[in-house]
Amino acid sequence: MITHRLALAPFIKLTTLAALLGAMAFAASPSLAAAYYVGEIGARSTARGGANLVHPSDPSAAWLNPAALSFTTGVQLNVDLNLVFLNSAFIRDCANVPNGCAPPPEGVKRSYTGNDGTKHDYEVRGDRPPPNDDAQPGKAEPGFLGNLGTPSRFDGATKTTNQAGVQPIPRLMLSFNTDSFGLDGIALGAYFFAPNNGDYAFGEDTPTRYTLIERDLLELYYGIAAAYRFGDWIAVGAGLQFVTAGLNQQVRLSADQYANEDPNFDIQAHIQGQQDFIPSGNFGIWTNPGQLLGIGDLEFAGSVQLARTVKATGPITLAFGQKLQDELITPGVIAIDAEGATATAEFELAPFYRVGTRYGNNLGSGVSFDVEADFVYEAWSVYDHVFLSTNGVKVDFSPGDGEPGQELAPVVQPKDWNDAWSARLGGTVGLFERALELHAGGFYETSAIPNETYSVELVDGEKVGAGVGVSGKLW
Repeated sequence: MITHRLALAPFIKLTTLAALLGAMAFAASPSLAAAYYVGEIGARSTARGGANLVHPSDPSAAWLNPAALSFTTGVQLNVDLNLVFLNSAFIRDCANVPNGCAPPPEGVKRSYTGNDGTKHDYEVRGDRPPPNDDAQPGKAEPGFLGNLGTPSRFDGATKTTNQAGVQPIPRLMLSFNTDSFGLDGIALGAYFFAPNNGDYAFGEDTPTRYTLIERDLLELYYGIAAAYRFGDWIAVGAGLQFVTAGLNQQVRLSADQYANEDPNFDIQAHIQGQQDFIPSGNFGIWTNPGQLLGIGDLEFAGSVQLARTVKATGPITLAFGQKLQDELITPGVIAIDAEGATATAEFELAPFYRVGTRYGNNLGSGVSFDVEADFVYEAWSVYDHVFLSTNGVKVDFSPGDGEPGQELAPVVQPKDWNDAWSARLGGTVGLFERALELHAGGFYETSAIPNETYSVELVDGEKVGAGVGVSGKLW
């Protein structure tokens, strides 16, 4: 959270406008897994509580563990469509504090070096701002504005719910094993998919409007993978990936000098940004010492998903409340020009490290089983800030003096995320030579987001989940 206040009318501080753009950076991040994603990809993974790393039997191995592609047979095409709905709600807690909500936590201070080499300081203040000597009779004292999730004047009794609808998530994955041509142990894969996430829409007249009004995320992964397996005891694989990341988001900033959050003093920003062909990759390994020991399938596997560096650019437009327009902009007190402007958000997304073990055996009479335990570590500490810059947003506090307006300075939006991990346990019982399979599993996952930078823009916490499923084969 960042705290800004407007001390004296009729001036709007340049830093306040910059903070508005900083708010946009919150959704510029297509966050992953412990921060945002809902479960693992694929129906089989979901049914097993996410425990599907060691020996996935379909093309999803290209993402989960490229080495396991070597277990796919023939040519397989996997078409999948998930429907994700995030049923989240928010209530502002004013803690019975008169004239406004309770202040944010104290003692959070950070310094970052932005991508342009300049140093930016960040502080969350816990004290109330001093009274404004210029306050008009009958008006409340200026307090913390609602910008970037900081508290402001609402009674805390109204629940704000996510109004976004169901989000369709497509996935198309292909695998090809060359064993049909006598080349044992070689397999190839290709895929195009979107991860499991959802949209947020809180509305323009809700307390959350200073953090988020509406956000649509675009995130697509596409790539190729290859695997080689030597006999029944070791396999390796690797994949070359590209990512398209983008967003379409709206947020507001209050320019009300008395912190009453009059919507007629709001500044609304709409930003769209996208970057294509962000490079990444993954690697995997598999081994089965159980076959060598003659005790059935005792398998071990691991995979690494590399980090991704995003630099998304797109147009930004500003709209001003009626009072702000009438009292400051139209009379020529200030001039704000954002026509044709663009904004760029830069950040790094975490690498993932997956390890797992699986034991399976054939019980005879067409009955078999396997049980798998996986551990996933996500190094989200690399996501410590978002660097946001603009091109073409001009602010002039002395219109008509012949001097050009000032371009907004770059903004560093602190994140300070933590590394996160998940533990998963799942298994499958196969009947009639695996013509019918019953799946079940569960997981526990920590959250990557610390309290200091928590926001309704991304509702996340520790998770406990479970899945069940049934699958069958016609031939």
